[in-house]
Amino acid sequence: MGVRQAFETTFLDVRYALRAFRRSPGFVLTVAATIALGLGINMALFTLFNAYVLRPIPIRDPYSLYTFTWTTRAGREHTFSWDEYRRFRENNGVFSEVAAVESVQTRLNGRVFQGQLVTGNYFQMLGVGTSLGRTLLPEDAAVPGRDPVVVLSYEAWQTIFAGRTDIIGAKIMIRGSPMQVIGVARKGFQDLSEVPRDFWAPVTVAGRLQDGPDLFGAEHPERLTIIGRIRPGQRISSAEATLAAWSRQMTSQQPDERKAVGVLLRSNATAIPLTRELLLVFSPLAAAFALALLLACANVASMMLARAVTRQREIGIRLSLGAARGRLIRQLLTESVLLSVPAAFLGWIVSQVTIEASLRIMYVTVPRDMLELLHEVTLPVDWRVIVFMFFAALTSAVLFGLVPAIQATRSNVILAARGEFAADLRPVRLRNGLVLAQITACTLLLVACGALLRTTVAMSSFDIGFRTGGVVAMEVVENARRRVLDAIVSDPVVDAIAAASSIPLGGLVPSITMVTQDGSAISAAYNYVSPGILTY
Repeated sequence: MGVRQAFETTFLDVRYALRAFRRSPGFVLTVAATIALGLGINMALFTLFNAYVLRPIPIRDPYSLYTFTWTTRAGREHTFSWDEYRRFRENNGVFSEVAAVESVQTRLNGRVFQGQLVTGNYFQMLGVGTSLGRTLLPEDAAVPGRDPVVVLSYEAWQTIFAGRTDIIGAKIMIRGSPMQVIGVARKGFQDLSEVPRDFWAPVTVAGRLQDGPDLFGAEHPERLTIIGRIRPGQRISSAEATLAAWSRQMTSQQPDERKAVGVLLRSNATAIPLTRELLLVFSPLAAAFALALLLACANVASMMLARAVTRQREIGIRLSLGAARGRLIRQLLTESVLLSVPAAFLGWIVSQVTIEASLRIMYVTVPRDMLELLHEVTLPVDWRVIVFMFFAALTSAVLFGLVPAIQATRSNVILAARGEFAADLRPVRLRNGLVLAQITACTLLLVACGALLRTTVAMSSFDIGFRTGGVVAMEVVENARRRVLDAIVSDPVVDAIAAASSIPLGGLVPSITMVTQDGSAISAAYNYVSPGILTY
């Protein structure tokens, strides 16, 4: 069959299908709505997955950008000191450009203000411009303690500072230190991580904004994350081998528990890198949503089988007149594909409504202390979402249309032409099988949901070993510690206060190596606390 003949045949099939649909609009709407529900929730899930995992961050050549670290025997990822970063920048041999970052969090105007301390080449390495002013330059981070400057994100400029046109040159207080705004980052850029950032400041102001040992002092605290751009033509496997050798050399004089045993190169092309671990976590959720789509397809297949039974006389006459069975299957599949087109557009509407409703429910139900940590992230409908929408719609068309089409053309030609049916009518048995499969799948989903709810209840009532009711944890900037403590003690609502260098369940605690009486070495974690903290 030539291309012209195939096109003409397809055109005739489409025209015939549309005429048939005009005679049964209720059937068309029912099928489209049923498939749209299954497509909609799957498209909503894929839209979120695409926004965080598939869509590249709007920077220059995002797929060559990687975060590097090494791991110890305990599986902990290493963070770097300033001296280690400088040595890596000069001798790594793998990255053409290298930058270092450190997260910082504070409050501004009564809300959480999250930022990143970065080296002066950070914005140049990423190729990110500004909407106002300028970005950070290498000279802004040349000397520790220089005039503190800051670049705001576009979203922070709009939401916190109401889009003030005179923001450039203004000074804002961050952790008690005045910082001059020199620029507003380009719209759409919110840093490399899954947590959007509100500002970026030079790493050389760490002494003003971070507690603890000075990043540039004699203690050499390890707080930096290294990000670099892989050299053109560099293979990841060879890069990992080179970095592993460098890491082992760097830690050769360290105790065994601090020596590097492996390296990690984590892609920064997207907000959340696509890893095997992520797929393992995401797969059960994707399977549950796909099962919902399969249930919708089974429902529509049952309706298509019922419709095929009513069309047995038509199909029998066409077969008796010499129509090929393959030609009739193609005609029936064309009808299924045409039904999937409006279902795809309805599914897109369902997905947008689902996303909006889910976000509203999340904002209403999330604890207040966590609510301000959430940032609205745009979820654009790009080409990946559109391709997924039509691919899922066409797949659904095949799933709910192929079996009914094959079954409809297997009838006895003579009986079908007279409008009669055989005693052992197969569509009925097939439809019964579809119903049984739907009941089984629904039961499995209900059991899974029940297990999930039971686990959630058990986790919420789990005894973690200490009292949490009425206990509030807070971080206090060192230069404001005495003033804050005096205000807290004088508040009649406060019953008692205590201090710790690391709060329970708040993250990793430092460890030291201890030698037992039999001469074996063990690693022990420790925490600095104030007297009487265990009574609270």
